[in-house]
Amino acid sequence: MSMEVSMEVSKTDLQHEVDKNYEAFKALGTDFRHGNFGKFALMKNEKVVKLYSSREDAVEAGHFLFKDGLFSVQMVGRPAAMLGFQTYAVL
Repeated sequence: MSMEVSMEVSKTDLQHEVDKNYEAFKALGTDFRHGNFGKFALMKNEKVVKLYSSREDAVEAGHFLFKDGLFSVQMVGRPAAMLGFQTYAVL
């Protein structure tokens, strides 16, 4: 994800926001990921503000809604597949 940093926002503040949002995003359940696969989550203060069909739309909305420039966008991917495990018994 390319990040455009406004002159008022320090890179440290932006990185902190991105890190917090990413941790919150990872904690979202598989139902969220299944239901929104391929969409882009606009995030602020560790919450999903809105989902968008394109990264560009999410970034544009973020700049419009958050004049401080502190937000992030995360693509919703497929949840990790549970492959399980096998056991073998020798009789």
